[in-house]
Amino acid sequence: RDLRGRLLKIVGIISDINEQKEEILRAKKDALLDPLTSLLNRRECIRRIEAYTRTEEEMGALILIDIDNFKSINDTNGHLFGDKVLVDLAAALRLAFRRNDITARIGGDEFIAFMPHIHVHEDVVPKLETILYSLSRCAKTGGKEETAPEPDDAVTFSIGVSFYPDHGRNFSFLFEKADEVMYHAKRRGKNQYHIYKEDAPET
Repeated sequence: RDLRGRLLKIVGIISDINEQKEEILRAKKDALLDPLTSLLNRRECIRRIEAYTRTEEEMGALILIDIDNFKSINDTNGHLFGDKVLVDLAAALRLAFRRNDITARIGGDEFIAFMPHIHVHEDVVPKLETILYSLSRCAKTGGKEETAPEPDDAVTFSIGVSFYPDHGRNFSFLFEKADEVMYHAKRRGKNQYHIYKEDAPET
């Protein structure tokens, strides 16, 4: 400005921050995802399910999936193969579930799917059958789907299911019930699902 305060010129700097913004967005996304499978991680999975149970009354299904004998799979075939099984399982879950369903890896060999806005318990049964069929393709073949596994060489899965709000109104209660019947499935021979009931587990 001149002595009278009149504007004479403006000096500015133009900076392209697109790369910086993309890096921030990538960091935020990475904070939500499991680094191996790119499914949601445990923290984000719980946050989203809790958000649903706080704001919605419509039924939802929590599906807990556990790989049978995963430690033995790692010990026998090595951790790289174990990682391949986890990645294949994640891919199968993405294909099996709807876009608005929640799919996550919550532990070493434990996965969760949460299906919001379902009408009756029976709506989940075809999905469970599809999941077991899809997951059966995650076999001990080094990831080569075209090679059929031997019966004793297959990777199997045990699944437990609980329903919001019937079996709990928050993640902890729903997980506890699903975990209970998932272990019931393991005791009954594995590679099957069980749905929680107040009186007794149900196939």
